[in-house]
Amino acid sequence: MIKLTRLAVPGKGKTYPPWQGMQYMHGMYAGKCKLPDLDNSRYPIRFTAAKELLSGFLAGQVETYVRHC
Repeated sequence: MIKLTRLAVPGKGKTYPPWQGMQYMHGMYAGKCKLPDLDNSRYPIRFTAAKELLSGFLAGQVETYVRHC
């Protein structure tokens, strides 16, 4: 189906041709887009749970990062 769509509507010069979304969905549902195990331990970061972040924000302990235009 993707090959036929690509032939019928190649979408040359378009940022997102119609067949590209089909190819993406096919790859996702076929399981071809799984990442191998990641080595997150090499990065010095700590993930914050949403509950922890929101409770800190409501208590005034977390800075806001919203720009006022």
